[in-house]
Amino acid sequence: MAAPIIDLRFSMNTDFFLQNSVWFGAAIASGSLLAYSYWRERGLTEVLGTVGAIQLINREHGQLLDVRPAKQYANGHASGAKHIELNQLSTALSQLDSKHPWLVIGSETEAGRALKLLKGRGLRAYALEGGHNAWVQAGLPVTRD
Repeated sequence: MAAPIIDLRFSMNTDFFLQNSVWFGAAIASGSLLAYSYWRERGLTEVLGTVGAIQLINREHGQLLDVRPAKQYANGHASGAKHIELNQLSTALSQLDSKHPWLVIGSETEAGRALKLLKGRGLRAYALEGGHNAWVQAGLPVTRD
């Protein structure tokens, strides 16, 4: 069997990347900006985990808004949460303080609809990723009515 031939293409490819690193960097930055724009349009940057939620509450005096149905709310809700069912939210928006951000607790669908309404009125709002279940699993305070 013949000895293997050394493939020099790898070193040529490396040289190509090094010589064009500015262009590759620009392509990566451009792609990142496009991805961020895509996610922002779809509201995906407006979701906070429980750690982000606590930071929002502590640092910016964020307020909790539970948009789940009354029966679910009565079975347990985040302590201090204001309850307005999603189907009543559009008529109750005037009751919400616009000075501080809102953290919406509900299912993904409920929270998404609530965010559209809140943001349509110029309010800063975020959805809690995982909803009420995430709040409970994180060991955060819960009240039952």
